[in-house]
Amino acid sequence: MSLLLILGVLYLLPHGEAINVRLVNGHNNCSGRVEVFRNGQWGTVCDDNWDINAAQVLCREVGCGQHSLIVPLHGAYYGEGHGPVILDDVKCTGTESSLLNCKTGETKNQKCDHSEDAGVDCSVKKVPIHKGIRLVNGNNNCSGRVEVYQRGQWGTVCDDHWGKADAEVVCREVGCEGNGSSVAVHGSYYGKGSGVIHMYGGCSGNESSLLSCGAMRRFHCDHSEDVGVDCIGLETIKVRLVNGSNNCSGRVEIFHRGQWGTLCDHSWGSTTAQVACREAGCAGNGSAVAVYGAHFGQGSGPIIMTEFCSGDESSLYECGLHGMGHYGCQHTEDAGVFCSGIDTLKVRLVNGSNNCSGRVEVFHGNQWGTVCGHSWDTNGAQVLCREVGCGEAENLIPLHGAYYGEGSGPVFVQGHCTGDETSLLQCGLRTVRYFGCDHSDDASVDCSGTENIRVKLVNGHNNCSGRVEVFHKGQWGTVCDRNWNSEAARVVCREVGCGDRVSAVAVHNAHFGEGTGTSYVHGHCNGDEPSLLSCGLRDRGYSSCGHTEDAGVDCVGLCKKSNSSVKTPQSCSGRLEVFLSNKWGTVCDDNWDKAAAEVVCRQMGCGVGGSAIAIHSAHFGEGSGPIMLLNHCSGNESLLQSCGIQYMEYQGCYHSEDAAVDCSG
Repeated sequence: MSLLLILGVLYLLPHGEAINVRLVNGHNNCSGRVEVFRNGQWGTVCDDNWDINAAQVLCREVGCGQHSLIVPLHGAYYGEGHGPVILDDVKCTGTESSLLNCKTGETKNQKCDHSEDAGVDCSVKKVPIHKGIRLVNGNNNCSGRVEVYQRGQWGTVCDDHWGKADAEVVCREVGCEGNGSSVAVHGSYYGKGSGVIHMYGGCSGNESSLLSCGAMRRFHCDHSEDVGVDCIGLETIKVRLVNGSNNCSGRVEIFHRGQWGTLCDHSWGSTTAQVACREAGCAGNGSAVAVYGAHFGQGSGPIIMTEFCSGDESSLYECGLHGMGHYGCQHTEDAGVFCSGIDTLKVRLVNGSNNCSGRVEVFHGNQWGTVCGHSWDTNGAQVLCREVGCGEAENLIPLHGAYYGEGSGPVFVQGHCTGDETSLLQCGLRTVRYFGCDHSDDASVDCSGTENIRVKLVNGHNNCSGRVEVFHKGQWGTVCDRNWNSEAARVVCREVGCGDRVSAVAVHNAHFGEGTGTSYVHGHCNGDEPSLLSCGLRDRGYSSCGHTEDAGVDCVGLCKKSNSSVKTPQSCSGRLEVFLSNKWGTVCDDNWDKAAAEVVCRQMGCGVGGSAIAIHSAHFGEGSGPIMLLNHCSGNESLLQSCGIQYMEYQGCYHSEDAAVDCSG
């Protein structure tokens, strides 16, 4: 066996193959891109999990000692290498004698390329602590923009992944270690710097230097994202609530660097609001409610963006603050808060048939207004029903499209509700001018689910097929087929007593005849709702849908293939036909693919070997009768009907496009 000798450290692997290690393209012999020689060629190391422990092992291995400020580097910091990426997911304890003794992942499964080549600087001890880092443009020696000195010049640090632990390390390094009150500041809060931008992050908080946390070269950052720190945090910031009805409600304002400013509501939420209340002396009982859209009027001065808070911080400053001007925020989006929560909000249901149904109205900003139906869902309705004293409504129905008539006053959009909130306002409310909603889509709710609303199927060939009609406010109406699909059909089949039919077929274009009365547009169904009305209904007047588009359903659709009668290789191919509404029809090949063909072959008992072929353009001849449109199949369905079939007298498809299948491949 011959060994290739190259400057570096040479080892033999258990299989007898030679490997050695070198550092390339660094500023001295103890820095550079990490490369290893294996199987006759040099390659690189992926930076996934490349950390201080691996860097220490490597530095010892190449004869550069074990320095306290060894720096692991990521993102091809010393340029991209060539050849294979030989090692990936290196995991060292730091005590190994060789990088090869560390655990590694399977390189054949790794997704690393040379943009992620690992590097190391084993010589950082030559830069004394506190001489290579400084704080600039702060209020005192312990606050300011973070700058680091490398390769003969000062540069700034990108704020991606910058957090409190990183700030703690910097403060300790510049001699400002305090009581854990260091604050990470983002978005060039202390002004834009110049020169090279570095990326550091992932500190645990215990490191002696920022450089020990690891560095990356490849990232997308400019000087508008320069980081800063305030090492004495709480002494430099004040919070007040302005223009509220009491001392514990109002627009949130922050005093920093000599002036008052407001908070942008883009990342504003209930946990951040809780921190603001605590800091303003209104800790309360955890019921703080975030409000949006300059609810308490527009402020003035700089606009500041907070990072997301966990809710346990003692100051907004601990959550991380971004400077103004980088996020497209204006004073029309100033954040506000009600620290006493539900005591400041009134909710009512208007124009319903009982106390637990009606249009949703909230008293907000000293006036009554409505809620936009765009984002109105079951979770929001659950919160509302509980709040108005209608209990835990198991069969509640969220309603859209001004179902109980149009209201007046402002229209609000509620934020995301989990369903567990005690007040609708805790989900967050924004003024509607940013969402294009008007009173034609006022949200409503039926908390009881027992109002005089019924569903029936009309003009079908049996009790489980027909045109879908709903009864509300004393009259029967139809459902528009614009959003009509198999999930909605499944809800109807269950509601009319035809079982939980996974094979329910959505039928379009007034197939069962045109109805009369109001035509409703249903909202999105997932198939599990207790009633079609739980998906949400809007009045036709806002959807321009006519009775030629009345939706129908067939709860018991069947399927067969033609041109074959026995199970031979020849009998497992042919034109696909579907039996629906006492008629055989064909399937349009517009959405016809291998996954759908697999479902058909399995359903027809022609095997599950994965060899099914989807055939187009009436390969087995043109059929007759209606043409169906198939929805998307994943290939795992047990029935073709589970993919969803639309009976449309399908427009734009002809029998020259009849779908077919060959199950034998």
